[in-house]
Amino acid sequence: MRAALASAGYHVHVSSHAAADGRSSMVATRHRPQRWGSYISHVALVVILVGGLLKQLYGFVEMVPVLDGGARAMQYKPEWELKVDDFTIKYYEGTRTPSLFSSDLKVYEGDTLLAQKVIKVNDPLDIDGVRFYQASWGAGGMFRSVTMQFGKNVLQIPQRTPTKIPGSPIRVSADVMLPNFTIGPDARADSGSLDLKNPAVKVKFVIDGHPTRPLWLLQNSPGVAFSENEDGTLAHAPPPPFKLIEIDPVLFSGIQVAYDPGYPVVLTGGIAWLVGMILLFWLHRRRLWVVVAPGTEPGGVRVRVGAWSSRGTREFQKEFESLVRRVASETGGTGVALQAEPVPA
Repeated sequence: MRAALASAGYHVHVSSHAAADGRSSMVATRHRPQRWGSYISHVALVVILVGGLLKQLYGFVEMVPVLDGGARAMQYKPEWELKVDDFTIKYYEGTRTPSLFSSDLKVYEGDTLLAQKVIKVNDPLDIDGVRFYQASWGAGGMFRSVTMQFGKNVLQIPQRTPTKIPGSPIRVSADVMLPNFTIGPDARADSGSLDLKNPAVKVKFVIDGHPTRPLWLLQNSPGVAFSENEDGTLAHAPPPPFKLIEIDPVLFSGIQVAYDPGYPVVLTGGIAWLVGMILLFWLHRRRLWVVVAPGTEPGGVRVRVGAWSSRGTREFQKEFESLVRRVASETGGTGVALQAEPVPA
């Protein structure tokens, strides 16, 4: 019987102690690792919760906007300074939709360079578990210069630097840039976003020492201009005899810094939970208890078999009966009779 059960995929343990009346017993089990599935899964859930607690206690996430060519210290690790040597952005042809933006990032601790990398979306820099992601970008009110055309003269005007128009007593200066110019509900100049969708610049003219009313010029609409009143409200101005050709903005790179000490713990717990679920639901554990005793007739043997299944009695019933017949057949038994007996729960 032991060999027959083993051939059916069961691990058989025969009791080494025989009863006084000649009875012997054995226990046969199939898919024994299934019982560990529940234990592993429950422990894994605790491990995942511990990982989440570690993140809440010791982890952090912060956004650090750094100007192109500038540097800025972190909030959670003030001894670390982020420097963006070069911020690059590329657009899909004929649109203002970015196809790629990246930062040449350096991380310093004091005067010591910890690491340097050109980071892109989904390609972060990792320093001892602290990750630096390229999360966003934008433009503020700063720019390196604007290019304007006055008749045949093309001038490059640095920010807040009065520049003389050749052949005239007029000086022009460009003060503020709005990346996505719009007029707010209060009739004042505003920016709908930090994207360079509709950039505009406020320019001022000084004629013989007398300043004129500021004008807002739009790069995408050279024929449109707005004059700014003393109270800051805007009014339509006639089409100017000059135009804004180009703006060289100072962009900022949005660096998201994240530290999650619980990540490896959560990852370990997740893998363990998956293993536990596979053991619990993919394997089907069965267990048989077999008692062999002398029969009532001379030379006869009575075999009693009890069974348990992890998937319930009804599903295992047919398999159990087939298994008993198979074992009886392989052991060469004659006069085999199956009789079901109720067993207390």
